[in-house]
Amino acid sequence: MHRMTTWLLGLSLLASPGWAKRPPPPAFQLGFQQFHQHHWVEALRLADQALTEDPKCFDAFWLKAFCQLQLGQHSQVRQTAINCRKVAGDEGERNYADYLLAEGWTTQNPAKAQALLDESVHRSTRPWRAEAQANAAWYYVKHAQGAKALELIDLAIPRMSLDRVSGAYDTRGAALVMLGRYKEAWIELEKAAKLYNSPNLMFHRAQCLEGLNRPREALKLYTQSLQQGGWHEFEALARKRIRALEKS
Repeated sequence: MHRMTTWLLGLSLLASPGWAKRPPPPAFQLGFQQFHQHHWVEALRLADQALTEDPKCFDAFWLKAFCQLQLGQHSQVRQTAINCRKVAGDEGERNYADYLLAEGWTTQNPAKAQALLDESVHRSTRPWRAEAQANAAWYYVKHAQGAKALELIDLAIPRMSLDRVSGAYDTRGAALVMLGRYKEAWIELEKAAKLYNSPNLMFHRAQCLEGLNRPREALKLYTQSLQQGGWHEFEALARKRIRALEKS
């Protein structure tokens, strides 16, 4: 699994095989830990320090952009994503930089963000196109466009290797939840759960359980998703659902 995919899925990057040839500077490791503790300003400072130590560190640019997103600095995200793309080591990393650039445009110009993702998919060559489609599908999951996410992930899955398809099952399940197809969604999410676990996956399983009218189980999973550790892209929504279920 590409190390950037592990981040998008809410898994830990710290043991990533992608760092074997060129590990990032120590400041990045510290910044990554601060990021997972929600200390965005300190994580951003450490990302900048890592870039001082290694100006071509893709991972440090990636961390910097995610911190900027959390701080609402969308115009800065766009510039960081452009710099990220300049130092990308392969087509896969360029696709992830495109994902960041799209996130940077989301609030100001959603149509431009979607056009960037479409361009990234169409420009990609095999074997990277499936990964670009999966990245775009995850973007649409995050931004509640289930039909578009399902369309893209269904194109990606047949061409994905086993180590990458686990996250695609999560994406597909989340898209099906958005479309109200809960029984189908549960099958996909359980496929993913047999291969890995993450806060994001637990959140989507909890959403699905709500749709299947299993609120107690959903509440338990929402709570566990906050306790799991790792990057949780739906933390605010999980807390909102916990409050609602506790009141019901």
